[in-house]
Amino acid sequence: MSKRGEPSPKHSSSSSPGSGLASRLTHERLPLVLSVGVLLLYLPLLTKNYYWDGIFFARVIEEARGLDATLLHPNHLVYNVVGYLFYRLAQGAGLEVRAIVVLQILNCFFGAASAYVLCRILQDCFRSVYLSACLTLLFAVSATWWKFATDADSYTASVFFLLISFYFVLPHRRKPRPFLAAAAHAASMLFHQLAIFFFPVAVLGIFLQTTSQPTKQRLLHVLKYALAAFLFTFPVFCYSFYLTTGGLELRPFLRWLTNFSPEHGFTFSFSDNL
Repeated sequence: MSKRGEPSPKHSSSSSPGSGLASRLTHERLPLVLSVGVLLLYLPLLTKNYYWDGIFFARVIEEARGLDATLLHPNHLVYNVVGYLFYRLAQGAGLEVRAIVVLQILNCFFGAASAYVLCRILQDCFRSVYLSACLTLLFAVSATWWKFATDADSYTASVFFLLISFYFVLPHRRKPRPFLAAAAHAASMLFHQLAIFFFPVAVLGIFLQTTSQPTKQRLLHVLKYALAAFLFTFPVFCYSFYLTTGGLELRPFLRWLTNFSPEHGFTFSFSDNL
């Protein structure tokens, strides 16, 4: 029998080293458990309401005679290339499957992996297993994300690498990793060109990571990231343009780089866009 004012054996055991270890294991395993569960949810529920881009990508992949320039498009430079490799891998394994299904399955894995990275980000931000799990699941089963994670478009892969880059620029991380952030951001831009608009977020994140350092040192980290992101992407776009057109003229390259579908009605006029 415990004395008055002393914790009972039952209560004292709850704060034992074993319970702390169990809590840490739960915290570490949560992202993996959630991402596997999300993957098992996505795979049997591939969308049949395809976004038209995915149909076009699958057609290009099936008609390609090899790893040639027909697979390259500036808006999503490497997506068709990656899809083609997995399509040929499936064929080599004896699977009779269409390219669009291969792209859908690939996106399921990217979607589940995105949930994993997001959960890690939320754990770092909130230090709460419950809140991280709830917000990760809310993201994973939200209508738009679920739709694209089971479709054949290129957005899911791009978002996955954006999340990795964001993870490396979280302000409370111990040390800045500009090259890793740049590599992940570059991969995201190669999967979809619109990821370039993440640039100010990365710059701000790296700058906030180094508040204890002199301003010159903080700006140096930002410069490392910017140069690395540029060098990881721009030469690849230049070489892809050369493979596609056989030349490197500046104006045609800029037109190719800013290519967009005319049916969307986008213009570079500020007043028209407004």
